[in-house]
Amino acid sequence: MRQLLIGLMMIGFMAGITGGAAAMAQSNATTQEIKGLGALTCKDFMDTFEGGNREVQTILAIAVISWVQGYASAVNLENDSSAYRDLTTMDDEYTADRVESLCMQNPNAYIVAVARAIYEEMPLSNQTGV
Repeated sequence: MRQLLIGLMMIGFMAGITGGAAAMAQSNATTQEIKGLGALTCKDFMDTFEGGNREVQTILAIAVISWVQGYASAVNLENDSSAYRDLTTMDDEYTADRVESLCMQNPNAYIVAVARAIYEEMPLSNQTGV
């Protein structure tokens, strides 16, 4: 329980760090608002892994992976059945690898753009949704 509370406090700490990026992303948004970790730039995310606290790095990585997977799930729930994506292969390892690769290629991109790109890589499903 103590570790869970520490983890939640660290996420709160990271939210404070990313607040500036979120404000910048919101002020530049034209057709949408970006909230939470989606407003973090790839550069800011990747810079976290240069030195620094390993525990914070792990928590931020888990949070971003979860955010990307949650984004994909939410888009699936909002799409009609013809645009439903099969997220079966979008496990933690796949998501982490794709986030890292896309962020290295596009350091100025926001995590929300990376999440969208990963979502669009997923194959269309032959199911009708949830």
